[in-house]
Amino acid sequence: MPRFLSPLPEAPPRWPRHSLLGALSPAARDDLLALGAPCRYPAGRRLIAQGATTRHVVVLLRGSVKVVATTESGRDVLLGLRHCGDLVGELACLDDHPRSATVTTAAPAEVRVIKQLEFLAFLDRHRDAAIVLSGSIARRLRDSTKRRVELIGEPVRTKLALVLSEFLDQTPDPIDADKPQIELTQAELASLVDASEVSVQRALSELRRMGAIMTRYRGILVHDAAALRRAAVREPVAGRTA
Repeated sequence: MPRFLSPLPEAPPRWPRHSLLGALSPAARDDLLALGAPCRYPAGRRLIAQGATTRHVVVLLRGSVKVVATTESGRDVLLGLRHCGDLVGELACLDDHPRSATVTTAAPAEVRVIKQLEFLAFLDRHRDAAIVLSGSIARRLRDSTKRRVELIGEPVRTKLALVLSEFLDQTPDPIDADKPQIELTQAELASLVDASEVSVQRALSELRRMGAIMTRYRGILVHDAAALRRAAVREPVAGRTA
């Protein structure tokens, strides 16, 4: 289990509609948010370790986390990002298998850490929540496939700006709101946008010259969110109809 920091009050109930908390019924959501321990973590804190036999789940109240799997050759692959209102760790909780990936905070985060038995009892009390959870898992798989297909052929700078803009859009109430910092390495960004690290380095340089971002060790500081979103506008394809 991760080491708890000082408990904090719950985050305001502004859950994105597509998130687990946004999709639950009010009764189920209130019940879930009453479980476990509320904690705050800085960026870069590991919450779940690949291969571990822990079974707790983590509900994201604020902030974002990255989900990274390490291959047998030692290469880290960024599988995705999870944001405010999302749940992580549910697969091992449900099937009792070792953790399939490592979950680390990609920005300062507030969470609730819920033990396996508590979460399973919650699903037993709220059968509708189990259906919502299944739909959430399916949506993540579908969205991952859709993103990869949609970004085929786009310039790396556009793909990178899209991913970083999505990060901002999915964290509407960041803890450090003035200049959000995203704890993602260049290798992780490369795996997320399906590009080489060299191409990502060039794209980051372009975004820096535009004044959209500043790069730091193992992270990116968003300097101008509007400029970043302008860079994320996809170029029209000849012959494409609206």
